[in-house]
Amino acid sequence: MPVYQTFIVEIFACVDVLVGFLVNIFIMGIYLRYWWASKKLKPYDKILANLGLSRVLLLFCLFLRIIIRIFNWTAYPSPTQRCIFRTVQLLFEYASLWFAMWLCLLYFVKISILKNNFLLWVKLRIPKLIPPIIIITYVASFIFAFIFAFFIKETADVMDNVNLPANESVYEELNYMIPSYFFGHVLPFIFVTISTSLLIHTIALHIIHIRSNITGFTRPRFDAHLSVIRSAVLLELMTICNLLATFIFRFDFYGHFDTNVSFLFLVSYPLLHSLVIIAGNAKLRGVLLRVWGCVKAKIATERCPKKQKRETKRETVWQQK
Repeated sequence: MPVYQTFIVEIFACVDVLVGFLVNIFIMGIYLRYWWASKKLKPYDKILANLGLSRVLLLFCLFLRIIIRIFNWTAYPSPTQRCIFRTVQLLFEYASLWFAMWLCLLYFVKISILKNNFLLWVKLRIPKLIPPIIIITYVASFIFAFIFAFFIKETADVMDNVNLPANESVYEELNYMIPSYFFGHVLPFIFVTISTSLLIHTIALHIIHIRSNITGFTRPRFDAHLSVIRSAVLLELMTICNLLATFIFRFDFYGHFDTNVSFLFLVSYPLLHSLVIIAGNAKLRGVLLRVWGCVKAKIATERCPKKQKRETKRETVWQQK
């Protein structure tokens, strides 16, 4: 790929990362504000706050890596620093994917009318289960991130462009790459797919039940139901694309694919996924609309004096004539 095209890709990636950084700071900041005001958060909000935190830190790592790639700096002065940085980056990458998975599972359990005893038990104990879930997510993510960063000596993580030699070292390193990839990406994808499918199935059955029990001349509105289905499908499609993009970037050792496309999606995924979450969350969407309204009002207020000055100047000139 020509140098100028690679540079353009890096610039687009940098913009995606910076915008994603701001969006996820917004998510994290809103819930920190709620926590500061009431000293407590709902279970769903705790997961969202940790999702925002993990993505903010992940995007910070990605931004540093993009800057290193643009200016061609030495990324790892020593093997120890290399291992630490890659462990931190993968820790927050895996944690963000798992928190996104927990959101899907919790939302399904929250809105479903459950008859299964185990799921009913989980639903009743969600507030007590959230703290252990958060701790286990970070600890397990750290373990598998460390395995990848410590044992993979030559191959790429999300950002390195180093191809493996065609020898037995490929298969040796696959012994560590595959478990790490399975835990960090495949397992969350499986649970997201299952919970999304069950969620859509539950909502569809609910719509059918309502339609079959309509009495009178009023027609029920299903806007909220269809909005949830659209959000669930969008999140599922983005999860699939992220899984495939990561697979290409991690396991295309010999350059069969152009990794720039997968690289762009990898750095865009935290932004796009968080935007869909904001659009589907009434609390976040309401705050964002209020902020946008304040910004528009501020801009309009600043423009009014300038407009008045121009009109006054025109009147003065007209009077002088």
